[in-house]
Amino acid sequence: MLSKIFHIGTQDLRENTPIYSYTDFFFFFAVFKHKIAKNRPAMNKKLPGQVITLPDVSTEVLEKISLLEVLKKRKTCRNFYGKPIGLDKVSCMLKMCFGINPNISDEHAQRRFSPAGGALQASEGYLVSVRIQGLDPGIYYYDFLNHRLVVIQKIDLIDKISFLLKQQGFSEQLSFGIFVTSRFDKWAWKYKHSKVYRAALLDIGHISQNFQLIATALQIDPWLTAAMEDSQINQLLQLDNVSESVMFFLGGGIGNHYSYDKQYEAIM
Repeated sequence: MLSKIFHIGTQDLRENTPIYSYTDFFFFFAVFKHKIAKNRPAMNKKLPGQVITLPDVSTEVLEKISLLEVLKKRKTCRNFYGKPIGLDKVSCMLKMCFGINPNISDEHAQRRFSPAGGALQASEGYLVSVRIQGLDPGIYYYDFLNHRLVVIQKIDLIDKISFLLKQQGFSEQLSFGIFVTSRFDKWAWKYKHSKVYRAALLDIGHISQNFQLIATALQIDPWLTAAMEDSQINQLLQLDNVSESVMFFLGGGIGNHYSYDKQYEAIM
């Protein structure tokens, strides 16, 4: 029932000012931008924790593999070996999924490697280090404008990650994960209608697709889920669930490309 309400409630844009032509649209948009310019929220968060420098991103592997080959090989994996992954690969994943694309020059906005509603870059990434070579276990905020990590808390989540992800036990063998959040303060600043929630979900979808493709190119097995304990994760990430909240989880590790682990297949 709630999904039906959401679907109907986010249909059709109803603006106070009628728009009858292309010229009307640009006039309305110019007035609108001027009106909201003074209260723009910060593009990225400035957190007080310890700053961790990430390795420079190498795209050599990505340049050697074709998009078609990556698309053919892409597959969600749920059977991982619990092996570590180098921080250099994780650095590349973060940059290509959440970082700023330096190849696009735009005086009006910062652009990522995937589309973002309103160019707000309202999706944030919080890295969960489980088995990353060169990085302590813990939760880190990815400062996407400066390509660096900020420590949220150093904590070993190997025994807790499955609980946070609704007892999906194979998650315990991941090398790393990324909790994807949405900055509702950004969305609310620019858009005053409920349809914007659709844009927030689509935003995360674009990033998730990049995650799967980049992971595949780097020979990392990807796994994604929305089944999780949102409230407890928000507490771990120190989020208020109003201006920002967790929405999705991206997992990566070394596996055998199987869609299900042997325990699940035995039950089925």
